[in-house]
Amino acid sequence: MPPARLFAWSRTNAIIGAAAAIPAVIVAFWNIAAAAALGVGVLPAAVVGIAPQRRARIILLMAGFLIGVPMMAGSLVAPFPVVAVPVIFALALGAVLLAGVARFTRAGQLMMTLAVPMVGVGLSYDSVGESARLTLLFIGGSALVWLLSLTLPERESEPRDEPEQAPGLSYGLRLGAAGALAAAIGFAFDFDHVGWACAAALMVMRPVREVQISRMAGRLASVIAGGTVAVLLIEISPPAAVFAAIFGLALTLASATRGSRFYILPAFTTFFVIMLLGYSNPDNAPSRLFERINETALGVTIALFFGILLPALITRLSTNHPPQSINQGTTGQDQQPGDHRRNRQ
Repeated sequence: MPPARLFAWSRTNAIIGAAAAIPAVIVAFWNIAAAAALGVGVLPAAVVGIAPQRRARIILLMAGFLIGVPMMAGSLVAPFPVVAVPVIFALALGAVLLAGVARFTRAGQLMMTLAVPMVGVGLSYDSVGESARLTLLFIGGSALVWLLSLTLPERESEPRDEPEQAPGLSYGLRLGAAGALAAAIGFAFDFDHVGWACAAALMVMRPVREVQISRMAGRLASVIAGGTVAVLLIEISPPAAVFAAIFGLALTLASATRGSRFYILPAFTTFFVIMLLGYSNPDNAPSRLFERINETALGVTIALFFGILLPALITRLSTNHPPQSINQGTTGQDQQPGDHRRNRQ
């Protein structure tokens, strides 16, 4: 497979994203907050991509469940920090270990990159009812995108990448520690959205150093960009038609740029989240954006330590202090014949 472009573009995905945005665009003429909620619901399925074969497009229908159910699980343990923090650690470690089993490699990778971070997102909700309403939006949006995808003709399947080699126990421990520490800090300092830092840490951590660096930079830049656009839009408060047009454009771009090497998706998720949280109370919109940026930066910093700095430190220490030879009295030179006999005497 050719390497991904920095900013990918798919006309087919753009059409699907634009069509899936129609409900949010229409509702925006009457209720901006409700339209933003519809945008949040469509977004997960819109960025999955359209499989060549119609039968395989069922994953679009499943997207709402794959994201919503783990989020609800996170909201179940959110009221109990002493339980939530170990759960995040155990799930992250378990996902990595599962990826090491040949039969479950893809399932483990899906848990690492999607399910466990969404459990972290669920820590921001005080009750299952709150996360359940958002899950219903995800399911409804996924069903819409799936139905739209069935109207597209089938095409020849593209070659699939082989599953990457499982990163191993060390990465699992570090991934779990990163998520657990971010969650623990959120609970300790009583963040309004405990899950934001936790999810950021889990979503940017990757076993490959270069990939993680790219994701850290991309997520932070995208959060700032998407959130800033949302706050400016709320402050300006243009006619409803402008909100509708921007919602449609955001969902179209989010869908069309799926597969970009630059981590651009957080720009769109943050845009809709800030719109959802800030439109009903415009005075709080800037503070919500600063909260989002600060907690994202915290999560990225934690991921930087556990994903890059700590492995480098361990490697350096192991290099500077190699294992001692069994025959500690010898030098680095080869022993002469008979030396081993003298050592035994």
